[in-house]
Amino acid sequence: MNLTGVFLTLQAAAAMMKPRRRGTMVITASTNSYDGEALLTAYNASKAGVLGLLHTAANELGPYGIRVNAVCPGLIRTRLTERHFSHPEVLKDYLRHVLLGRGGDPEEVANASAFLASDMASYITGATLFVDGGQMAAKFGTWGEGHAEFSAGRWRLR
Repeated sequence: MNLTGVFLTLQAAAAMMKPRRRGTMVITASTNSYDGEALLTAYNASKAGVLGLLHTAANELGPYGIRVNAVCPGLIRTRLTERHFSHPEVLKDYLRHVLLGRGGDPEEVANASAFLASDMASYITGATLFVDGGQMAAKFGTWGEGHAEFSAGRWRLR
């Protein structure tokens, strides 16, 4: 679904946009496209493949005036991830590596997608936009008990 669904959707959308010589597509990859988490081999591989589709589609469709970009969400609160958000100790350790110290909301991914689809991004194609609270910019973790506390599902400075 993660890879084939995107491939088929790109093909269908391109068939409608090419005759118009304009359009924009925003696909959903993941931070796992870059950093594979343990025990998620199939998911990580499929999301990395989405970036391959992104780059190829941007290359092939750019001459038609069609822009193709991707959002790469980190941990976003959804039905599928709610189990992570309901375990404070697991969440605490995971969010230690997220610069903003919290998980994201679906609206934040939607806003990034809306930007990429808008005319404000008219000279952007083949790009990925991380919507991850800075997770991909952190390497060793930003948060710790020495200067912050974890409560109500997020890290905060003392």
